[in-house]
Amino acid sequence: MAENTAASWNVLSDLQFLLQTDDDRDDEILHMHELPLDSTTLVDGVCSSPPEKKRRVRDYHHRGELAQLRKQVEDLKSTLREAKTKTGVLDTSIWQKAARRERVEKMRSIQENVDLRAAVDERAAYIDQMKRTLSRKPRWSTMPEASVEEWQSFKLAAQQSRRTSAIHAIADRQYRRQPNAFIQAGIYDRSEDLFRAAAVTLPSRQVLLQVINHVNLSAPASIIALACWRAFRRDYPPIPIPENACETIERIDEHTIYERFSHTRGGVTGHSNNIRKYYAEDGRYVTVWRTVLEDALVPEMAQGAVENSWGWMVVTPHPRERSKSRMTCLVQTPVDPRTFAGPTNTTASPNRFEVQSIEAIKFAITTTFPFDADFTCPPAMRTFVERGQLFERAIKSSLNDAIARFASEEQKRAE
Repeated sequence: MAENTAASWNVLSDLQFLLQTDDDRDDEILHMHELPLDSTTLVDGVCSSPPEKKRRVRDYHHRGELAQLRKQVEDLKSTLREAKTKTGVLDTSIWQKAARRERVEKMRSIQENVDLRAAVDERAAYIDQMKRTLSRKPRWSTMPEASVEEWQSFKLAAQQSRRTSAIHAIADRQYRRQPNAFIQAGIYDRSEDLFRAAAVTLPSRQVLLQVINHVNLSAPASIIALACWRAFRRDYPPIPIPENACETIERIDEHTIYERFSHTRGGVTGHSNNIRKYYAEDGRYVTVWRTVLEDALVPEMAQGAVENSWGWMVVTPHPRERSKSRMTCLVQTPVDPRTFAGPTNTTASPNRFEVQSIEAIKFAITTTFPFDADFTCPPAMRTFVERGQLFERAIKSSLNDAIARFASEEQKRAE
């Protein structure tokens, strides 16, 4: 029994041998750190099976930051482009703007010339075709509407839609011609006051009366321009209508007006039908006017005298004082003996009547209205000159009121 007890298996002591203590584990870890790194040993000895690939962690946070940075770059590029555009507009001189407008008008004129040549060729071909057969109706593909030719000749149709389109087309073309007209007259970007009325001979040998009035005014450009437009639009002050006269005003829109005026004097009826339009663009204010030579609603114009005149009034801010402005007015009137009904000397030189008429108008411009008995000229011419004088007085009255109100408001602010 004792032998069996002595020979019995001490299980606890053997378990200590099988179980590894913490001290032994630490010694083995230190020993492993001291061993050199051998990839072969790791693969052949330790890793009996191939190691599993670690799944790549996608960093969506950095991707969002990158997209945000790209958006910021695009925003900065857009801001830079806008800054360059604004800087270019501010740095562009008035002469550069004029050159740009002239270039656009040149290309427009070239295109119109091409269209007109195409229309002429098409009409010539049609005439040849009509000689062979009369069974077909004309078909204009280049210029489909006759109204295109009508408004270019300053004619208005009776149909309201075509009539309105022609009025805007005539006014817009006059607006585009303004820079070149001022350059040719030598008043583009002028600073000193000027008044001049003189005869100008065009390349076509036509004699033209040209009146220039440039003045510096003590009020902002917007106030001056609106004051002038009120007079042109016939809002204020009222313009008296003489006896034996008739006046009709068509208000196309807030910035466009068409006025028909006729006056019979000395057995001759003078017709002055004016298109007027107001433009507020590009830091300046432009009012244009052009007389209509034929109106389908006024057939009696064919038996009377018709005024042929056009002009521009441009108001711009003063370059150094924003409380002041500059107003430039250019009026051009071709003097044609056919314009004024009445006896003429057929044996005189072709330009004699024109020169005499211009001298009479120049005298009228510098003479106080109303004219005295010594002022003699054809009846229709007198009608047109007096009408112009009345408009001039209305514009001056409107300007004086606007300048006085502005000065009064400035004085109240100063107090």
